[in-house]
Amino acid sequence: MGLLAVGLVGRSAQAGVAPPAIWRVCVTDVVAPPYLNGDPTHPGLIERLVADAGRQVGFSVLLVHFPVRRCKSMFVAHEIDSMIGPAGMGYESRVPMKGGAVDVSRRIARINLIWVRRAETPYDWDGRRFTGNPLGHPLVIGTRASFFPVQDRLDALGVTVDGAALNTHQALAKLAAKRVDLVLGVQEEIEFGLRDPALVELVVLPRAFQTLDYFALVHPGLDVATQAKVEAWWTAIARMRDQPELRDR
Repeated sequence: MGLLAVGLVGRSAQAGVAPPAIWRVCVTDVVAPPYLNGDPTHPGLIERLVADAGRQVGFSVLLVHFPVRRCKSMFVAHEIDSMIGPAGMGYESRVPMKGGAVDVSRRIARINLIWVRRAETPYDWDGRRFTGNPLGHPLVIGTRASFFPVQDRLDALGVTVDGAALNTHQALAKLAAKRVDLVLGVQEEIEFGLRDPALVELVVLPRAFQTLDYFALVHPGLDVATQAKVEAWWTAIARMRDQPELRDR
């Protein structure tokens, strides 16, 4: 898969170079409804958005699904054209800009990370640290796989992270079974998972942990024609992102 994409990106800037017909975008293979379903017959919001916006500007988007680490390695090796992630991931990439700053209006999604605990436990979050843990035992935090963007901040809290769950519902089930103390997850995924009557004893803490803006990351140094089409793609993503018809499909 990756070898087919080599040569489509990273070319020196020059006028008159036709943008690639196929635009390969890597997204995580973690199933994370409503954003990512990993099902070509029923794509999630992000999967639909990158493809629909691509069609509007002339990109034929090919979605590939791999673990985040694999997406990153393919991106660094220029084997894909774009991947989904927050700005400042620690490797060379480009996000939409405006006036010298990141243009958050052209994000693909704003991810709100929230905490969940069992109703009988006293744990709370004040925005900087945990409260309701009088004995000071190290807490075990459950997450689904691929929570790398906030790993450093979790490490600074001195908690143990159990990131073995394949999806958020599985992480919530571990919380209900008392295998972890709290779960950290994406708000929409948490709300979706808590529809399960078996998880009725779980409650959401009132204060969120962090908000992250995700973008369609591309390579710096694209040729002029491809960069122009990327700018149009980012703008189409912003225009379509909150349209009700995208969510209702």
